[in-house]
Amino acid sequence: MVGVSVGACVALSGIVLVAHQMADWLETAHWQEYSLLGLIASPEVKHFLPLWLSSWLLGPYRSSLHGLVIWALDATPASLGLITLGALIMWKTVRW
Repeated sequence: MVGVSVGACVALSGIVLVAHQMADWLETAHWQEYSLLGLIASPEVKHFLPLWLSSWLLGPYRSSLHGLVIWALDATPASLGLITLGALIMWKTVRW
């Protein structure tokens, strides 16, 4: 059941991010889209990542796999990524 709680928290943070984007849209009439890479590069999140992971993600391209991961993180909206990740965590936990 801990996995369901973790998945729900991750999905809820994605929903909160959508609400934040909607509030920005109401103020500016411009939909601000945050990517997963931009979320990872933010100081608040980078502080919690292991050093090896943040240096690999934010460092220069080392291989085609690294470039593909960076492209996928940059192309995926953070809200969609968090909601999907939370749903997958909850699904896998309930399924086991």
